[in-house]
Amino acid sequence: MYQAVLVYNSDPLLTGKIAQALLRRDSNVDHYLDLLATTASKMNTSWHFELDQTNGDIQKLLAQDYDLIICLPGMQHRLIYPENDPRLYFLDNVEFRADEVDLLWARLNDRQRQAGAVIKADLE
Repeated sequence: MYQAVLVYNSDPLLTGKIAQALLRRDSNVDHYLDLLATTASKMNTSWHFELDQTNGDIQKLLAQDYDLIICLPGMQHRLIYPENDPRLYFLDNVEFRADEVDLLWARLNDRQRQAGAVIKADLE
């Protein structure tokens, strides 16, 4: 089983905007998480998706050995993270708002390929 986490929030101390941090999880976050789970089920893959419980602490998430850490649009400016870590994927607005999963699924397959198992799926 492959594990991915969806980072939707960051520590308000890093952003300085407590209200923004509290309001960041909206119905779009839940919808995108459901979309990922539904897509994985339809494609009969072994990916499991969950929401971040660390409030955007990338170091904790990396230590938990997630196969992929998926970050919402704009999080690359609000988080502290190592450059060029293949486990980090930053969604753009089109992917997130328009339910686009093709690029993300290509990254998921890359992560599986690195682990030695690729699930071929028709994304159309």
